[in-house]
Amino acid sequence: MKQLIGFLLLLLFFASCETDGYEGTEENNNARPLVFYSLVAEKDTLTAGETTKITAMATGYDLTYGWSATEGSILGSGNEITYAACSCQAGTNIITCTVSDRSNASESKEVSIVIH
Repeated sequence: MKQLIGFLLLLLFFASCETDGYEGTEENNNARPLVFYSLVAEKDTLTAGETTKITAMATGYDLTYGWSATEGSILGSGNEITYAACSCQAGTNIITCTVSDRSNASESKEVSIVIH
């Protein structure tokens, strides 16, 4: 009986040490789904010629980031860029980030920046 209880406790211990299946090998990392959590600007209102940092938060495998803006300039690349407001364009500008993974899955988000 003691051996049976010991065996069950040992089995319970090893069963509690399982991973979520996404860690370790490249094959498992390739299976990690793309999730685009957020797109956040440090400032959502700028004066003409001013800049703000914009950060995309996403998880997945081998991610790439594409950026565009209705007006103004995108400076940098990757998951964090600087947006520079055009000195001659007042109003609301939309900055779009598209995140893609190795399997060509993609998600997009937008953030609005008001220029005075």
